[in-house]
Amino acid sequence: MIAALVLAAGAARRYGGGKLLADVGGAPLLSRAIAAVQGEVELVAVVTGSDAPAVEEVVRVAHPAARCVRAERWSEGMGASIAAGIATLHADARVSAAMIVLGDQPLGALVVREMVAAWRKAPAEVMRARYDDGPGHPVILARSQFPALMALGGDEGARSVIAACNRVTEVRAAGNRPPDVDRPGDLRLLTAL
Repeated sequence: MIAALVLAAGAARRYGGGKLLADVGGAPLLSRAIAAVQGEVELVAVVTGSDAPAVEEVVRVAHPAARCVRAERWSEGMGASIAAGIATLHADARVSAAMIVLGDQPLGALVVREMVAAWRKAPAEVMRARYDDGPGHPVILARSQFPALMALGGDEGARSVIAACNRVTEVRAAGNRPPDVDRPGDLRLLTAL
C-alpha cells in the first residue's frame, strides 16, 4: 500500500501566513494538493502544525477520507514534519511506501498516477519525478527508508535520505517542475496558470 504524506505544517512566513487556505480557482491551495493524490493512493495523511485547526477543518470538510497528523515540532522545519508523518505511517504495517507531496505545490494527477504505476511495476527504495528542469516532487520512499525519515529534523526535508540511497529511480514527467507557493505573487501566477 502506498500512502501519500502531504506536508502542510509550515508557518508560511514568506507568504504572510495562511497560504494553504488561500483560494485557487474556488478551492483552498491545500485541497488542490490533496485532490492530486486522492484516488491514486490508498491512504492520504496530511501533516499539520502552524495553522493546525484551520488546516484540519479544510481536510475534514473537503477530504474526509484523509487522516491528519499533528507535528508537535513543526517549527523546527520540514524534516520534523516528515518525521511525524512517517512515524504515523510506520505504525500501519500495511504501508509499504510513502509518497511525499508538498501542500503548497499542487501537482497534476497525471504525474502522481505515473509515479504510482511505476512504483507498483518496479518498487524502488527511492523514486522521484524528473522534470525538464530537474528532479522534483512527488518522491516515493520505500518502508525501508522510514527509520531514516523518522530521524529527520531541521528544515532540510528528505534530501539527506535521498542522497544516502545508492540508487534513485526517476520517472519522467512532462514539462517543468510545478511551482510552489512561497509568496503572494506565486499564488497569483499559479492562479493565472
